[in-house]
Amino acid sequence: MCTYLEVVISPRRRAWKRALELAGSEHCIRHDLRRAAITWAMQRGMNRWNAAGYFGISQDMLERVYAHHHPDYLREAADTMSLIFCDRKESGHLRVIESA
Repeated sequence: MCTYLEVVISPRRRAWKRALELAGSEHCIRHDLRRAAITWAMQRGMNRWNAAGYFGISQDMLERVYAHHHPDYLREAADTMSLIFCDRKESGHLRVIESA
């Protein structure tokens, strides 16, 4: 039940149903909001250790499920490939278009 100052406001199920009605959504579970929040935190570069602690999930779960949303995901691989392309550019075997 939802309470405020020890007074029952409404059962959680009704409160959640009402919140969905107000949002104009019928098919959303509370866990969807958690998934979205973790995804947004990863996309904005939140430290993985802090994210795991804040959202109450293991670092292993965070890595397996959400880490691919982080801006640093595969950064080392991308940097390595960039070096490969730059080497080829210098030798004239590959033309790389520089981004602005």
